[in-house]
Amino acid sequence: MKKIFLDANIIIDLIEKRQLNESGADKLMEKFPHAQIYISALSVHIIFHILHIKAGSKTHKKVLEFLTFVKITPLTDSIISLANKTRYSDYEDTLQYLMALHADCDYILTRDKKDFENVKKIIPSKIKIITNLSQIK
Repeated sequence: MKKIFLDANIIIDLIEKRQLNESGADKLMEKFPHAQIYISALSVHIIFHILHIKAGSKTHKKVLEFLTFVKITPLTDSIISLANKTRYSDYEDTLQYLMALHADCDYILTRDKKDFENVKKIIPSKIKIITNLSQIK
């Protein structure tokens, strides 16, 4: 079973229905019905902050529904500690990468491939950084 981690930018794209043809994220469940989909606990905060979500709004309801379909990886003190010891170019993407690694994900779907690839050079793993679902074999 494939484990696919969604970066915050992809989640926002899904909720806002924007740029979906670029990542193919809108076809995720259709193409990979048995995949486990992961997001980070950090992404939940980012989504609410960026989209200025208010309790009870239409967007709030969309997010709550979305959260029922995904597994949320925790942001732990050990992940923060490792990120703090890493030479990172983007701290948030470093945390996201480490949370995907902690969840043993196979893929990270993002629009920020460069930053994730930079982290992967420092902390090597088998995770594939992808920008479109068509890159999953």
